[in-house]
Amino acid sequence: MIYSMTGYGKSQYQDNQVFIKVEIRSVNSKQFDLRLKMPIDFTYKEPFVRKELSRLLCRGKIDCYITVERQDTVPYKINEHAAMQYFEAIKKLSKKLGYRIKQMNAVEMILRLPDVLKQEQIEEDEQTWQKIWQTVQSAVEQLIEFRRQEGEAMEKDLREKIENISQALNQIPNYEKQRLENYKQRLLSALEQLKVEVDKQRFEQELLYFLDKYDINEEQVRLKNHIKYFLETLDKADGQPVGKTLTFIAQEMGREINTLGVKSNDFNIQQLVVQMKDNLEKIKEQLANVC
Repeated sequence: MIYSMTGYGKSQYQDNQVFIKVEIRSVNSKQFDLRLKMPIDFTYKEPFVRKELSRLLCRGKIDCYITVERQDTVPYKINEHAAMQYFEAIKKLSKKLGYRIKQMNAVEMILRLPDVLKQEQIEEDEQTWQKIWQTVQSAVEQLIEFRRQEGEAMEKDLREKIENISQALNQIPNYEKQRLENYKQRLLSALEQLKVEVDKQRFEQELLYFLDKYDINEEQVRLKNHIKYFLETLDKADGQPVGKTLTFIAQEMGREINTLGVKSNDFNIQQLVVQMKDNLEKIKEQLANVC
C-alpha cells in the first residue's frame, strides 16, 4: 500500500481549563517541509513536534496550526522588590526635577514597567501539553488515513497504467518478423531502381548489420525487468516511503521506451511506443504525489 502526500486532519479538545484546536494539511513536495505555528508558551516543545511529525509523515509540504485558549483565569503576581526599586527611582527623579508625584499615578505607571507584573507559571503546564500532543496525534491520524485512502486509489491507477505498458510491450514481437521483411523489401526495391546486380552475400551482410544495429531485444528485456521491479516495489511498500524509488524506476523505463521508438524503425511498433509513453507520463504525474 502506497500513501499520498496530500491530506488533511483536524482535531479539537475542550475541558474547563483549555480549548485546543489542531489543523494539519499537506501537499506534495520533494522533501519534508514543515510550517509550524504553536502557542508561545510551548515553543520549547517545537523541536520535539518537528521530529515526530517528520517521522510520522515522511515527505510533503506540511502546515500545522496549534491553537490553545485557556478557559480559566491565569493569576498575576507583583514583584514587590522590583516595584519598590522603580518607586524609589521615580521619587529621586521627581525631587531632582522639582516635581511632586501622585502616588496612585506612580503605582499605575510602575505596574506597566518590565518585570513588575507577571503571570504566575501554571503548574499544570505539562498536563496541558499532554492534552495538546494527544490532540495533535489525533489530527495526524486523520491526515494519515486521508493519505492512505488517496494512496489506495493512486496505486490502483498505477497498476492499470503499468499493465497497459506491459501489454503493449508484449505485442512488439508480433511485428518483429514483418519489420525485418519490410526492411529487406525496401533494400531490394532501392537496388532495382538503381538497376545494378545484387551481390547476395553483400546483401545478407547488410541485413545482418541492420539486425545488429536496430535489434531491440535488449531494450524489451530491460523494460520487462523494470516493470517487474516497479510492481515488486508497490507490493512491498506497506505504507513505507517508496515514491523516490518508483520515480527512479519510471525514469529507467522511459529510457528503454524511447530507445525502442528510435531503433524500431517500424510504424506498428512506434504506435505501441506512443501508447507506452502516454501511460508512463500519467504514471510520473501520479508519482509526484507519492510518499
